[in-house]
Amino acid sequence: MCRHYQGSLDVIVLLQASPEQTKKQQEDADRAMENEHDKNRQGEQEAKERDGSEAGRELPAPQERKSGSGKAMTGQQLCEAACDGDAANVSTLLSTKGAQSFINYQDAHGATPLHFAAVKGHEAVTEKLLAARCNVDIQDKNGCTPLHFAVFALWNCALMPLSPAHARPESVTKQLLAARCNVDLQDNNGFTALKVAEDRGHDGIATLIRNRKQETPLLGRRVVINGLVAKPELNGRTGTVVRFDDDKGRYSVELDGTSSSFMIKPLNLLPTQVCSVALRSLLFSHCADTTKALLM
Repeated sequence: MCRHYQGSLDVIVLLQASPEQTKKQQEDADRAMENEHDKNRQGEQEAKERDGSEAGRELPAPQERKSGSGKAMTGQQLCEAACDGDAANVSTLLSTKGAQSFINYQDAHGATPLHFAAVKGHEAVTEKLLAARCNVDIQDKNGCTPLHFAVFALWNCALMPLSPAHARPESVTKQLLAARCNVDLQDNNGFTALKVAEDRGHDGIATLIRNRKQETPLLGRRVVINGLVAKPELNGRTGTVVRFDDDKGRYSVELDGTSSSFMIKPLNLLPTQVCSVALRSLLFSHCADTTKALLM
């Protein structure tokens, strides 16, 4: 495990807790650290005693440490490399066969490599993960996205073991926004990244998030497909907008009841709420005309 891997998780948990919970968790962490130090001292003493008793015995030759294989092991390695800001190792892992099977690996807390890159402010690692088309909106067990983590890092960077040489949480936040992350996703407490930025006084980042919302107003919303000519069979189908492709100028829409997604132009999508209002208005108008005809 990397030096700051567990430490990052602990800080993230503290960031999401209330002041009372934070104080208690810090006290528990201090006690746990003291116990760990005691165990380490005891282990060192036992090791010295074993070394003395085994003096003169022929020990086996050192064995090369195996890196392990499989999705879980490689995913864990990618998390650790992202956590350490090791862009070279991240590139190596992403270039291996089947990298797409573990690029969104989630650890016991639900955090992915992108979460760790975001919370540690590792700009180069974030760039490589995004270029490899990782899931920019995946949520951990607390409902937090990488964007939440990046904003948390901005707020509490003084407590994070960040290196000023390459830790740029603000740049990572901008990278995630440029990747068209869904800024409307809420954590388990109902907070969006925008709400966190506003509460923590990050006015510049809050403005960037608001601007992104205006540029992609349908992102994360429920929509109805309308007016398609090439695929008329999709008209009237409902789904959820999950991504916006800048190059194509289209939204990616996951259709209800299927695992299929389609790239649809903005002008062919209507928010379901707007569609419902329009339908009610049309129905009311039709009923009024019918009533008027009956009275004549």
